[in-house]
Amino acid sequence: MRVRRVLVCAMLMMGMWLASIEGEGQSVANPAREPIRIVFVARVHNVYDPGESLHDAIQVGDLMRGTVTYDPTARESNPRRGVGRYEFHQTPFGILIEAGQLVFQTDPARVDVSIELSNDEGTPPRDGFNLTSRNNLPLNNGAAVSRISWQLVDDTARALDSTHLPGAAPDLEKWRSEFGLTLEGQATVEFIIRAHVIEAALCTAAIRCPSPR
Repeated sequence: MRVRRVLVCAMLMMGMWLASIEGEGQSVANPAREPIRIVFVARVHNVYDPGESLHDAIQVGDLMRGTVTYDPTARESNPRRGVGRYEFHQTPFGILIEAGQLVFQTDPARVDVSIELSNDEGTPPRDGFNLTSRNNLPLNNGAAVSRISWQLVDDTARALDSTHLPGAAPDLEKWRSEFGLTLEGQATVEFIIRAHVIEAALCTAAIRCPSPR
């Protein structure tokens, strides 16, 4: 009887040891991925504000600083080959931009953000990057922000080699800023701000990355 109990205990211990080894293997094979945070600087190119919703708070030539946050492991929602579309509907994903005393940012309670990557798409083929935030918080002066978008194109079709979400900031030397960064909204009438991103990098402890307020 004692020999049988010893054998049973030994088998149980062996099973627990194998289970722990298997668990360790799984944790290494499927590590948790942290969200990608990209910090960028954009220079204002044009301000259309006939109703003075912005009260001259943003001028041509001003610099804006912002961050984009997304999950690099998000599943693609577009079945079309050559175009990858990724949807985000929860925090902390979205975009935030500091423009002087004004802050443009995704509404954390109603996140509706998409990133679309085009690889060798169209005739002639070209690459494209398009980020859009549709639900955004109002500005501190009460003006609504209806849309925030950032678009890049590459007519040589060399900027991307797939439609997978990148784990690094866009290499701006490979892209052309066609429409660039666009901020749209209204108070009494519509306003539109267009800017071009001139710097982009992954957020690190050594870089100040704007955070949601």
